[in-house]
Amino acid sequence: MKCTYSPKISAQGSAYTYNLDIPTYDKLRACTRTSVGFLGLVVVPPGLEDWMLHSEDELILRCAGYWAKIQDSPPVENKTSKAIHLPMEQRIDLTGFEEMFNHAMHRLMHGAQAVTVA
Repeated sequence: MKCTYSPKISAQGSAYTYNLDIPTYDKLRACTRTSVGFLGLVVVPPGLEDWMLHSEDELILRCAGYWAKIQDSPPVENKTSKAIHLPMEQRIDLTGFEEMFNHAMHRLMHGAQAVTVA
């Protein structure tokens, strides 16, 4: 999970782009992982005091989250970072969690290379 207040938007305007360091990329993409490797990106307001409101009755988080499956991605020649595209429709919400859990279930039931859903 990574966090930013200044996300980069892809040229097409349909995804956020995050430059992930290669050691982390390699850990998330490794076929030997026992769980599916995802990258989550949380986009927050610039001011720390604006991130959340907390009271006796509620917790309000002022952020948005997006995810990308890195598992089984190809190696890269770059030695410093890999640009990861996190589609804006892949939100960290109930639907997003269901999709991530489905990836994990398929991997568990059918093996590492069986998960081909993007």
